[in-house]
Amino acid sequence: ERLALTLHALQTHTRRIILLTQPPLLPPSAERSAIRAGSRPPFFEAAADRDLRQQCNNSVKKMSGSGIDVLDIDPLFTNPDGGILTITPAGRDVFHDKVHLSTDGAALLTPLLDPLLTPPQSAAPLSLP
Repeated sequence: ERLALTLHALQTHTRRIILLTQPPLLPPSAERSAIRAGSRPPFFEAAADRDLRQQCNNSVKKMSGSGIDVLDIDPLFTNPDGGILTITPAGRDVFHDKVHLSTDGAALLTPLLDPLLTPPQSAAPLSLP
C-alpha cells in the first residue's frame, strides 16, 4: 500500500515510472572472503530470503499499468537450476556485495532498459520553464 501511495504521488510529476524487481540476495558462501577461502558455485539464495524477495517482487509487478513499467530482472540473475548468476559471460563479477550489482552486473540490464529510456520517434522534445 505504501508503494502504491508513493507511485500515485510521483505520477503527478512525471509521465513515466520504471520499477525494477529485486535480484537474488547472495548467500554468505558467495561473498568474496568465502570464495577466497575456497567456496565455489553454484550459490543458492536462502529459502526464506528467496520467498520474501519473490513476495515483494510480486507486489511490485502488480504496480505495472498506466505510466508505470515494471522490469522483472530476476531471470537475468537466476540460472535454470535456481543458482545465482555470479559471473558474467566475460568472466566478471555480477555482484559488488550481497545486495549490490557490480558495474558489469548492472550492464546486464541495458538491453531491458534501453527501449524504455529511448523516447518514441513522435515524441515532442521537452521544454523547460
